[in-house]
Amino acid sequence: MAKKDTRLFIRLDLDYPDHPKIIGLSDAAFRAHVTMMAYARKHKTDGRIPQQIAQRFVDEALNELRTNDPETPSLELQPDGSYFLHGYADMNETRAEIDARSRANAENGRRSAAARKQTVQRKRNESLNQSFNEIATETETEIEIEEGGGYVVQPVAPSAAEAADHEPLFIDVELPLEEPDAPDTGKYPADFTAFWDIYPRRNGKGAACAAFIKAKKRATVTEIIDGATRLRDDPNLPTDRSLIPMPSTWLNQDRWEDDPLPMRMQDMSSSQRRLAHAYQEAQVMPAPTNPDDAFTQYLDAQPRKELT
Repeated sequence: MAKKDTRLFIRLDLDYPDHPKIIGLSDAAFRAHVTMMAYARKHKTDGRIPQQIAQRFVDEALNELRTNDPETPSLELQPDGSYFLHGYADMNETRAEIDARSRANAENGRRSAAARKQTVQRKRNESLNQSFNEIATETETEIEIEEGGGYVVQPVAPSAAEAADHEPLFIDVELPLEEPDAPDTGKYPADFTAFWDIYPRRNGKGAACAAFIKAKKRATVTEIIDGATRLRDDPNLPTDRSLIPMPSTWLNQDRWEDDPLPMRMQDMSSSQRRLAHAYQEAQVMPAPTNPDDAFTQYLDAQPRKELT
């Protein structure tokens, strides 16, 4: 569909150039008349031309337009020095007509938007009604049949008479056309909320809830919450929360089974940091939780010499 042309236009009769008042005008007067009509339409002056605009044209052109008809000349001089285009409103819209059309277009646009909204709502309601009706006509009766000493529950389809007596189920549900800005906090399970209140970093709650539900298939809620409590109370927990794993990552990696965190380097003395670095470079085992044990564990890992 081609884009609508939003430019403004003036209306001229196809016989305009041959009109008795126009055909005898000079080129300058003809151009002045058309230019003034364009100005009046653009600025919605209803045919009034301010004096400063009329002064753009030569006096000869203005005089031609003022004298091209003894009774209804194309241009009339007003007492305040401005000019008036005779017959302008007969061919072009006035300010009042333009404003009325704009208000009508705005109202039509509002009604169209409301109609589209109602159509979307109606289609959604029809879809819901169809779904509920399908559920209502499905199997509703169950019987028990003895098979091999046991009982098996089997569905029984409604009879033709029951189906004929069935009345369609209709509902009218007002659904929001847009998603809410914030999620409903009541959708989170109580056990996840308990975990969320304990875990020391609170980012990505929706993803964390999904990971928590999956994690409950691999561990008990008590084990998960106890692990989160140990992490929260760990004295070596980073003060920079961005260094703590996202709750969804922590859950997906079964981190409730992790050992306590190693002591932070910034909390060690210079001698303790040297021992820890030497211990890690020796690659005998992971860094000790308590750096005071580093030297002892490091010596224990070295080869022993036999005494003679």
